[in-house]
Amino acid sequence: MPYICVFTPTYNRSGYLRRIFDCLTRQSFDDFEWLIVDDGSTDDTKEVVENLSDIASFPIRYFFQENGGKQRATNLALDHCDCPIFFGLDSDDWLVENALEVVAHYFRSIWNDDDIAGVIALRGSAVDSPLGTWMPSGLSEVNVWDLYYEYGFKGDAAQIYKTNLLKRYPYPVVEGEKFISEGIVSYTIAQHYKMSLVNQVLVLGTYQEGGLTDNSYSLIRQNPLGYILVKELSLNMSKHFIQKCYQMTLLLAAYRIAYRKRSYRNSDHKLLAILCYLPSWIAYYMLMEDGKR
Repeated sequence: MPYICVFTPTYNRSGYLRRIFDCLTRQSFDDFEWLIVDDGSTDDTKEVVENLSDIASFPIRYFFQENGGKQRATNLALDHCDCPIFFGLDSDDWLVENALEVVAHYFRSIWNDDDIAGVIALRGSAVDSPLGTWMPSGLSEVNVWDLYYEYGFKGDAAQIYKTNLLKRYPYPVVEGEKFISEGIVSYTIAQHYKMSLVNQVLVLGTYQEGGLTDNSYSLIRQNPLGYILVKELSLNMSKHFIQKCYQMTLLLAAYRIAYRKRSYRNSDHKLLAILCYLPSWIAYYMLMEDGKR
């Protein structure tokens, strides 16, 4: 059984897979497998993976599913993963050459600590250029929610988990929707566990035109029920009044998109909902007007 599972969900991005293969071939740590879930691609993804498997020096496992989104692909990968460590790597990203060695080193030090779910490292455009800030100075362990909302971390991060723990928190699947923010899992885990911080860029990449970041408003409009789940969780985890107002404003806007305008009446935050009523209309129109451009 390999120690680390590098998991890549992919959809019609066969041209990027060779770059991941090359970076995995160059790794200074070799006790890993590459698990690929093809989310219903119509290009030559399967043929590319078969060709790479023929020349690989490490195990490659390939699974195909009907197009259902990254959350379903991740759940499928976890069902088939027996490796102790689960490292998600998007199809348009790649690893620095010692990334898996660094990950293995950190996991050895936290493995017997039941309060830590995994490690969180940086994603960047280069090893000295994170896509956001560096990790907060003097902090070695923290839950993901506090990292962003209490310590002011900004930008992208690679979250690598103990597989057995992550299996206890699968992505919720909403019928008819194909996207939900990764925050639904990381924030849920943050209620119970911390992460060990790695203040190094281990994952390289850029924001791709047409990617998730580029299409964030469109994803909310197309997947409002999943967005509601994330905002309800975020509202309940918020510790400060301004945070709560922000999350409630977005939640009310999502309710309108999903035609659930009166859902807030069953909320434990009715007074806050009234306070955020007018700002939520502004947020709603911003989301909807963006779709008309």
